[in-house]
Amino acid sequence: MTSKQKNNRPCVLCGSTTGVRHFYQSPTQRLYWHCEECDLVFMDPSQRLDAKAERVRYLSHNNDPLDPRYQQYLAKVMQPVWAKYPWLAQGIRPAKLGPESGHCPQGDRDSAGSEETRVTSGLASAPCGADEAHWRRPLCLLDYGCGPTRGIETIWGGPQLQVTSYDPIFFPITSEDGAALGADRAYDVIVCCEAAEHFYDPAREFAKMARLLRPSESLIVLRTGWRTGAAETFAQWGYPHDPTHVCFYSQPTMEWIRSHWQLPIVLV
Repeated sequence: MTSKQKNNRPCVLCGSTTGVRHFYQSPTQRLYWHCEECDLVFMDPSQRLDAKAERVRYLSHNNDPLDPRYQQYLAKVMQPVWAKYPWLAQGIRPAKLGPESGHCPQGDRDSAGSEETRVTSGLASAPCGADEAHWRRPLCLLDYGCGPTRGIETIWGGPQLQVTSYDPIFFPITSEDGAALGADRAYDVIVCCEAAEHFYDPAREFAKMARLLRPSESLIVLRTGWRTGAAETFAQWGYPHDPTHVCFYSQPTMEWIRSHWQLPIVLV
């Protein structure tokens, strides 16, 4: 199959039916297509994993909120949030960690009488009981595609940063069950950390983000693997080796997404 051959399927992002061309075929016979309109590369939809196989693969990831390395990783992802909302970075109460993780209640202490362990990960956080006069209304954050662990919610969720953890496999929140994910304009911040590469229907997912985000002073923080170069470079890149990675974005792709849905995306 040559790179000039056309796909009979539309682009999964922009819907183009004329600009999709064969891009790469892996040694395991997985096919990848390139859209000339939005520059997205995507796996042939017929070769995606089913939900059961996806779940098994995601459970193999070691994303433990108790692991300091994972805490540091998420702290870097959250930096644009602290930068945009400095009052939050100064006043947030990081969550305590344990089986009953929640916000750090005022005066909460462990059985030995010492202060409850709290994760800061470089965040300038106020101690429990600090003056709250400078705090503003709670910020609503959606962790979009959080996977099997509620990392951001576990580490930082509390009264001032109200975090909703969403994942279609592990935490499938819908409007039918009354959760906030179904409400329009519900969130100030959406964090999508290494989830966009797993989108089977990226057009639907980004449209949903546009619907859920508040119209002003809002932010989307997105982290994914960035595709550069031609098929030869793609073949040497480790990202496509994961069968759950089905969409591969470039800078032009992201500019197309920003423009099409008017999304305030910050890349990390």
